[in-house]
Formats: sequence, C-alpha cells, structure tokens
Amino acid sequence: MATPTGFTGGHSFASAGNFEGCNTCHTGMSATSPLLTSATEDIETLLETLVTKINEAGDGHDILQKDPDDGHYHGYFDVYEGSNPTGYWKNPDFGAPAFPVLTNAQFGAILNYQMVYRDGSMGVHNYPYIKKLLENSIAAI
Repeated sequence: MATPTGFTGGHSFASAGNFEGCNTCHTGMSATSPLLTSATEDIETLLETLVTKINEAGDGHDILQKDPDDGHYHGYFDVYEGSNPTGYWKNPDFGAPAFPVLTNAQFGAILNYQMVYRDGSMGVHNYPYIKKLLENSIAAI
C-alpha cells in the first residue's frame, strides 16, 4: 500500500491529501474523480436520510445533535450535560424530558451513522459495504 502522509502502518482511510502512490492500484483516482465524487454524494445522501429517520424517534426533537460549526449531525446524543449545556434531553430548562426509549434497530442505526460519519473517508473507501450498511440501517428503522 502507498504510504499516506502523516500516518503510520502503510495505509489510511483518510483520503484528503493522501493520494500520492494510491494511483498504483487505483488508477485515475484523484480528489475530483467522478467515481469518488459520485460515491461521496451517495454516502452523504444516505447519511442524511438515516439521521432524519433516527431523529424521528425524538417526536419533534432531535435525538442526534448538530455540530454548531458546520450544521451537520455529528452523531452525538443531544442530551444536556456539562459538555452540552444546550442539549434538549434531560435539560431542566425544558422540564428535564426523558430520553426516548430506542429499539435495538434504532440504536444500531445510530452506531452505524457514527461509524460512517467519523470514518476518515466517510465510508467511501469501502463504498459497496458502507452503502449497503446504510441502506439496511434505513430499512431497519
């Protein structure tokens, strides 16, 4: 495998700035290649669909919190506590609403959302698997 910049072990799932040498196996790959762009757009759309379905369990209030810097759902629960003083669930300013009971499928979908969202490649490095994982998560909830 190509040696990625700033990482050890010979391989990384973080693609930004790490294309040097990857063209050995992934010919024609670049940050702007149509294949990469299309896969990225598919994964982003599936993530948006999944987080919408997850948040429906909140009966009008988001289960997952938005990042105040970029407005994307980052996968953290929107629960009131020291590091999240504006969180909705359990916040005394909102009457300390109890966090909703989640099904196993909903909780699994949250874990899958978090895993893909935080993956250095946003799931694109293993696109067929991640696409199916997100599709199955959406179907399960």
